[in-house]
Amino acid sequence: MANVIVTIDRFGALNAFQFSSVAPAGWAGPQLLNCPNLVPGSPVAVFAQSPTLYTALTIDSTGTLNIASFDASSGWQSLESIGETSFVPGAPIAVFSRPIGRTSR
Repeated sequence: MANVIVTIDRFGALNAFQFSSVAPAGWAGPQLLNCPNLVPGSPVAVFAQSPTLYTALTIDSTGTLNIASFDASSGWQSLESIGETSFVPGAPIAVFSRPIGRTSR
């Protein structure tokens, strides 16, 4: 399991921090993941797609959904836009995800 923190800075860029237990242990970052096209301070929704793959979602300044992925073995994939400009810029996103490894109730 990886420990990551994502936040949008005052310039509108998505930044990531990551914790490593391997020497030198501790937090590393920030790592800039995009050009500043997000709404400063807007929320970022994060969910686990697997024990080693995490996805961060946010709405940019044009109202487009943006996604960035973190894989514990390869690191961050840059932010990419998905879909059309149909959302309120910086709007919150709610994520519902079934617990990893759980197929039924």
